[in-house]
Amino acid sequence: MQQDPATRVSAPAIGLLVAGGLGIAWTLLWMATIGLFGVAILADPDAREALPGVAVWEGFGVISLALSALVAYAGWQMRQLRGWGLGMAGAIVAMLPCSGCCLLGLPIGIWAIIVLIDSDVKRAFNGGAGGYGGPAGGYDTDYPPQA
Repeated sequence: MQQDPATRVSAPAIGLLVAGGLGIAWTLLWMATIGLFGVAILADPDAREALPGVAVWEGFGVISLALSALVAYAGWQMRQLRGWGLGMAGAIVAMLPCSGCCLLGLPIGIWAIIVLIDSDVKRAFNGGAGGYGGPAGGYDTDYPPQA
């Protein structure tokens, strides 16, 4: 007996939330550490040529923070069966090696994709109103149409 789509989506969605939240926490800690190095560099006149490197690393941190926030938001929306495409994007981003939580994000992202590609789960998103980018009512898995 197969579980209903909301139950099947719940665990990988929570996994995406956890991976995204840990990614946010890790990135904020990393950015604070890099920021402290930047402040230390400002105090040393001989090391000021390294300051642009600090800005580049902080820029990478902002990108990583945005990607981790996307993963967490996608998990939140997936948990509520809203935004199939967003859930898929969050699962894919969770698998990217761009945060300290990529070892956690890889299996969770694969799991989320496996659950999301199921036709019953697709139909459940937005009440079957095509909230995953397909035509209204979802993908037509019954082709050719049965009379």
